[in-house]
Amino acid sequence: MSSTETLIPVDAALAEESVPGYTDKDSTNSSTPDTSASSHEDEAAEVNSYPRGYARLAASHDCHANFSIYRKYGWLHNRVLLYLQAELPRLEWDLQLIDDEQAEKVQFKERKGLWCDRLDNLRRKNILAEIKTELAEYDDLVFRLQKKNGLKRPANTNQNSVTHNACQNVVDSEAQWTFRAEDLVALADGTDEHS
Repeated sequence: MSSTETLIPVDAALAEESVPGYTDKDSTNSSTPDTSASSHEDEAAEVNSYPRGYARLAASHDCHANFSIYRKYGWLHNRVLLYLQAELPRLEWDLQLIDDEQAEKVQFKERKGLWCDRLDNLRRKNILAEIKTELAEYDDLVFRLQKKNGLKRPANTNQNSVTHNACQNVVDSEAQWTFRAEDLVALADGTDEHS
């Protein structure tokens, strides 16, 4: 506030009429109902209308977008990715062996004046089909993990709310995932900046 500005007392009745949502904290006969309290009560009543357990936990997650917090299972994704990464070189080696064998046969047959079609080799077709499947799975997981790693961690207040709701509605062993902060992702914008 600058030194030239002055505060003018506001008549509470005038303020209630001209400023939407204004309520005089000292006034006991305010005509404007406190809608935020009643909306929270309505949401709580709606969530509590579901039976305890995963039904109520899902309702509380659905109640606020910031409660859309889930595990990303980073360790498991990385284990599968590392497995596929280790499996692909074996397939690559098998394909190279087939190619080398074929090259020797073709060279021998070409010297004798015979033609050999490399694409008809059944072993090669089978190994290429297996490589194609493994590569597609590998690529899909790489891109899904890249996207998942771009998600942010939940804000502490949202994580605490989800933890509280989980502990209230499911058995402790099933609520333990909410304590794994390093493995949680938020699907909504109410997040911390670091991930």
